[in-house]
Amino acid sequence: MPSIRPSYYDAMLVTMSGEMVDVDVCVYGGTAAGLASALQVTRMGRSVVLIEPSRRVGGLVAAGRSWSGVTAKPVIGGLAREFQQALARHYGVDHTSDAAWSWEPHVAEALCTRLLSEAKVAVRLYQFAHEVQVTAGVITHLLLEGGMQVRARMFIDATAEGDLLALAQVPWTSGREAGDVYDETLAGVQRGVHQQFEFPVDPYIVPGQAASGRIAGVSDTVPAAAGSGDQALPAACFSLCLTRDADKRLPFVKPQDYDPQWYELHLRYFATGWTDVFSSFLPIPGNKTEAGSHGPIGMDVIGQNHAWVTSGYTVREEIFQAHRRYQQGLLWFLANDRRVPERIRQPMAQWGLCNDEFITTAGWPERLHLPTTRRMVGDHVITEHEVRRARLATDVVALAGGDLRLPPCQRVIVDGRVQNDGALHEALTKPFPVSWRALIPPGGSVQNLLVPVCLSASHVASGALTNDAVRMALGQAAATAACQLIAADRDVHDLDYPTLRAQLLQDGQVLG
Repeated sequence: MPSIRPSYYDAMLVTMSGEMVDVDVCVYGGTAAGLASALQVTRMGRSVVLIEPSRRVGGLVAAGRSWSGVTAKPVIGGLAREFQQALARHYGVDHTSDAAWSWEPHVAEALCTRLLSEAKVAVRLYQFAHEVQVTAGVITHLLLEGGMQVRARMFIDATAEGDLLALAQVPWTSGREAGDVYDETLAGVQRGVHQQFEFPVDPYIVPGQAASGRIAGVSDTVPAAAGSGDQALPAACFSLCLTRDADKRLPFVKPQDYDPQWYELHLRYFATGWTDVFSSFLPIPGNKTEAGSHGPIGMDVIGQNHAWVTSGYTVREEIFQAHRRYQQGLLWFLANDRRVPERIRQPMAQWGLCNDEFITTAGWPERLHLPTTRRMVGDHVITEHEVRRARLATDVVALAGGDLRLPPCQRVIVDGRVQNDGALHEALTKPFPVSWRALIPPGGSVQNLLVPVCLSASHVASGALTNDAVRMALGQAAATAACQLIAADRDVHDLDYPTLRAQLLQDGQVLG
């Protein structure tokens, strides 16, 4: 099959259909949470359709995010644990070992596809939400761009963007709250030590001359006070799968729209002696690595995704391609530009994209990793206080067992040098419980929608909820609740929590 350029949205590829689908539960978003939701609905004997805007199911677990990041592994149960055990069996390793918590993207995607097929889940790919019809507080229909309509008794928004909840006019927010909104120490503008420049870097095109303008990637925003809020989003990037295996390696290709100005910051930082380019190359099976970001520069495209939430699909495609262009150019730059120190350039030239991953797009994933975007604003908002276990939920639907981690939001100039703003990284000593109420819209909003990914949480707390194993647990909980609500003919604000808890425990979830 010939390779095509990876894309987020191509109007020519949207599946045109006049199909009317009538099911018990509609899951919008084939992420890890959406996968778990759809599988759980079928296990509970209800009909379901899984709508996915891209060409692939599985979300980031099948799109290059191949290192679990789970620190408290014993709290992962239910379908998330089953998924991890299936990957361990594929590689012939003990499912309790650390080796069982990483995988190759194509293996994860094949597993996602097989699980959905075996469960006979109806899947519709490359379908984008266009409109939601709400009558008397109840979502009745989801209309897709290609003409398809879905009627369901319960809806689950499992997307990373929260597009369904936004179309349903559910209250939401994005960006960073100020520190005084929820009395959080990590909220708002943060220029701490995480992913920060250790050595001074001049931000101006002509060093020392502000009138010459800023080098590419440095914001013209006036630095705000620490703890102040804004609409900045954590940096997005493609989670790339690389290899040094000569039989699998695709050499880095210089993009036609290559712009070397974007890498001037790298050259200046390399000149300080910084060498930790490869510290975030995490080994995964198949002699491959997940190439992430470490330190102040890397794969993260800082400050270039802030418009994603409020943009339509065509503008998101432009943002998507800008990130692809940056990262493709960065890879070529690091491996080929003679100005890059040999201590970096020579090892980088040994790496390449994988010819057995994302075959139709020449090794490039088709999903952009967006750490957080929209966040629903429910009657209960998870905050830093719950993450730190200073306040504990009693209506628990999952335990969050990863670190609190978010990449920088922007690069600014402080005292004549470049600084990153917004990176958070804190190791959590103990998992914290996630409240059922964080998955449901506030009272007075829609009555038949559940949100396991863009759930009700502060910006800070969302950084501890991005792990896909946790999102699978939340997706399974949302589906379990949806089926129980249908059986009891109740809305999401009238759930019998003890009944939900009993079913979650029966299905292997760990709740405390």
